[in-house]
Amino acid sequence: MKYIQGHLVQASIAGALEKILRADTGAIASDSALSDRDANFKLEVKVEMELVPTAAVSIVNIRYKNICYVNIVLPAVDERQPLPYPEFIDLISFGLHEICHVKYSNTDAWDLTMTDFFLGADSTRKQRKFLFDLVNGLEDPRIEKCGIDNFKFSGLKGYFEGIANGVLSESGMPAPDDFKNLPFLLAIAGRGLNGYNIQMLKDFDWSKCPWEKESKIALKKSQKAKSTETVIKIALELFNSIQKYLKKEEQQKQPQESEEDQEDQEEDQEEDQEEGQESGEDEGAGDDTGDEGNKDPREQNEGAGEDLDSSEDDSEGTKEYSFDDYSNDPAREVEPSRRNDNFK
Repeated sequence: MKYIQGHLVQASIAGALEKILRADTGAIASDSALSDRDANFKLEVKVEMELVPTAAVSIVNIRYKNICYVNIVLPAVDERQPLPYPEFIDLISFGLHEICHVKYSNTDAWDLTMTDFFLGADSTRKQRKFLFDLVNGLEDPRIEKCGIDNFKFSGLKGYFEGIANGVLSESGMPAPDDFKNLPFLLAIAGRGLNGYNIQMLKDFDWSKCPWEKESKIALKKSQKAKSTETVIKIALELFNSIQKYLKKEEQQKQPQESEEDQEDQEEDQEEDQEEGQESGEDEGAGDDTGDEGNKDPREQNEGAGEDLDSSEDDSEGTKEYSFDDYSNDPAREVEPSRRNDNFK
């Protein structure tokens, strides 16, 4: 196995990201973290490594001339020890993922999910964080797909596929009825719809997931989403539709809907019904949706043989689920993450 000397990792990652960005001339989404006037700015990336479990963008919108400076924070490595090459590639992948957030995510709108803007003043922090994570689980595959489609660098799919398989090799898939880890499941299943070859997703039993139907509808809609705002709307619909599965004390009290919201919801329901009549099975996560379906035959295996419409709505009134189920399995980080086990 090849290794990278620990003290060279940070500079090597920065160099790799710079090389990839140099080949990228794709426009920045108008609703991203950068404003419209930044669309022609060149991204200049600085890499920092800290004792954090997940990658993140720490600073955006520091501008000088035609350059927009972005700080990418990555999980630290021990500079005294060689780093296995696969882990080095993972860190580059984390950086590329965060760059896609910079180019394609509207973090201002996303951050509103942690306030009472969407769920109201009666919502708890746990409920807001769950909505935030649902957005994360649906947004991550979307922005990676945007990167794959728009970057001139042709290797992004391989990097992102490695992220998903690497995370799963450490943690495995969550239990199908682990409510609090639904965002993580969405993040993996959405990447399956992107055409990534994820073996553990092939083996996932959707029939044991009580909120299978609601999840697959959200996943299919998010594949067509063009903005973070649309993803937030999809996540909010999912959040509301799965409340019936929770214990009563954990359910979110629904705010009074305006007439406009009710009309939008009725239109969405009509669209869902029409899509369901076209095909039940093709709404499964990893089924033949999106342009990549013909590139990766594993997409036909997810939820194999499961008709989306087979999930009856009579689940309401049966077993109640809780954020505290599977307490030995904590809520997974939706963003790409790695352990710092070797850092002493």
